[in-house]
Amino acid sequence: MKKVVAIIQARLGSKRLPGKSLADLNGKPVIAHVVEKVRQMTLADSVIAAIPAGDIPLLRVLLDLHVDTFQGSESNVLSRYIHAARLEQADVIVRVTGDCPLWSSTAGDEVVRAMQDDPFCDFASNDTLVSGWPDGTDVEAFSRELLDSASAAEDVTAYDGEHVTPWLKRRARKRVIVRRPFDQFSKIKLSVDTSEDLERVRLSESN
Repeated sequence: MKKVVAIIQARLGSKRLPGKSLADLNGKPVIAHVVEKVRQMTLADSVIAAIPAGDIPLLRVLLDLHVDTFQGSESNVLSRYIHAARLEQADVIVRVTGDCPLWSSTAGDEVVRAMQDDPFCDFASNDTLVSGWPDGTDVEAFSRELLDSASAAEDVTAYDGEHVTPWLKRRARKRVIVRRPFDQFSKIKLSVDTSEDLERVRLSESN
């Protein structure tokens, strides 16, 4: 049985909304909401956070939440994933960003199931630009073999390192997109990039 590990990337150094992972969202930091949503997945065996080495306040919150944590490069997020996956001995990695407090465990399970159902698929997602899932429920899953191949590749750029999955998408043997019907919620932005986003999510969370 392949081990599925959800890796949450988070940091405090966001330019548009510094410290957003620790911003208060109805009595709890944003990152706590993300962790709760990810732990609701039925197909994830464990959860680990991948954060910059200097983000001590974030580390403390994650420790209070009993989340295993890997600390690494701030700019090379891909390297954080590589090391966190090795630490957890993952076979399948689920990528979650720490600015999605309304993230969907259903989306996470459906994307993982898409990989499990297709032996040739090594990269699956619910690409919210085209799939009908709202922005803020983004999830990508990929094989450990594909992730490890990035560590030795000579064509991995700084952009690839910062954004984690562009190189993996280019090199994947087979990619699958998990879709859902478009509805009135498909165009709602549920991720937190700005103070305006945070206020909108606060209203959504309280309703």
